Amino acid sequence: MFKSGLKKRQMIVIAVVSIILVSVFHRGIMNLPMTVLVRDDTPLKGADYIILLMGAYGERTGHGGQLYQDGWGKKIIFAEAQDSDATRSGLAMRDGRATETLLKRMGVPTKDMVFLSETSNTSTFEEVRALLEYIKQIDPAASRIILVTSWYHSRRAAWITDKVNQTGMIVESAPTKKPQAWWTHERDFLAVFNEYLKWAYYLLVY
Repeated sequence: MFKSGLKKRQMIVIAVVSIILVSVFHRGIMNLPMTVLVRDDTPLKGADYIILLMGAYGERTGHGGQLYQDGWGKKIIFAEAQDSDATRSGLAMRDGRATETLLKRMGVPTKDMVFLSETSNTSTFEEVRALLEYIKQIDPAASRIILVTSWYHSRRAAWITDKVNQTGMIVESAPTKKPQAWWTHERDFLAVFNEYLKWAYYLLVY
């Protein structure tokens, strides 16, 4: 009787452990398409600038503003994007202006914001190149930059930055937090799908 009960408990433990291992393995495989897209360099505090890329301005701006407040960067720099139909019709603020407004609400002082309001960038390539060139122009001593964007955009943004960066500055990626299971939410699922399409385009064009 004792041996029979012990054997049953062992079988239960083995079954539970097996379920846990299968779940972890399954989640790891399912998350692989997302993991490939993410680049997080885990930079140190005290960078000269935080580059804040436009798009998904709410989450990116919130993340960049928090990094600034926690001492990861001394200043935040961002550049205006091309007008959309909504901004042209006056139904929405332009990305850069909305970013500036949100940063102010977060308590980031104007003196620590550099806003290139006259640009009208149509791509990450144009945006990154304009920002890096401007930093080097106004602050030749700048040596280290933190790049902030969405998790799904981070590897492509860092790849583009590596290609266009002729300034000698070190640029490190610090994206927004990635989801635990991207395939369970429509927004994250579409973000991953669209990002692979953009990768294909960029590899062909650039």
